[in-house]
Amino acid sequence: MSIAARVLSSDNGNIFWYDTERTLHPQRFKWLCEKQSTQEYPIDAMLSRMKIKECDDLLDLVRGVEALKCVPPVEGPSVVIVDSIAAAARCTEDITLTKLGFHSDKADKELMVIAERQGLLNRLAAIFKEIAFHKGTAVIVSNHVTADCDSSKNDAFKPALGLTWSHAINYRVLISRISEDSSERCVSLVKSSHQPTPRSVLIKIDP
Repeated sequence: MSIAARVLSSDNGNIFWYDTERTLHPQRFKWLCEKQSTQEYPIDAMLSRMKIKECDDLLDLVRGVEALKCVPPVEGPSVVIVDSIAAAARCTEDITLTKLGFHSDKADKELMVIAERQGLLNRLAAIFKEIAFHKGTAVIVSNHVTADCDSSKNDAFKPALGLTWSHAINYRVLISRISEDSSERCVSLVKSSHQPTPRSVLIKIDP
């Protein structure tokens, strides 16, 4: 939300937000925008340049993102934000399993679920890259993390989608807590197409 508020406060910045988890809190976002607003860029003008779509699964997300191809070029920076890709993938798995019902054994179901999910993820990645290339739009996609059972470290984590999504991204940033009661976060660049990794910086989250 902080990134979105900063983009909206810039010269004609536009945000296209795809919410799969219903975690875009209006009051919190309004407060962030108020901190960035100026006489030149009042909050009403900022919010008018933000488009929000709620998506339930990957197919819904694909349809929503494909619609961006028809959006005329806009002045100023433009950013697409998806929060989050993992939630959409998880819902897609549930929908696919429901469609299959009792007509397939467990192994067949797992293969069909993986194929369905991977096909939609590949399609989504292709659309994102097309939009980024032809429209000069930045794309930010949040993922979940899950415990890394293959690691020797007890507190090791890995991206929820793992290898199924890793090929699609140019940069991966991991945000982790310093401690449970701390407002500080460690932001680490763990994958980059042209910068050395890993690189980290500490930030503080305002209450």
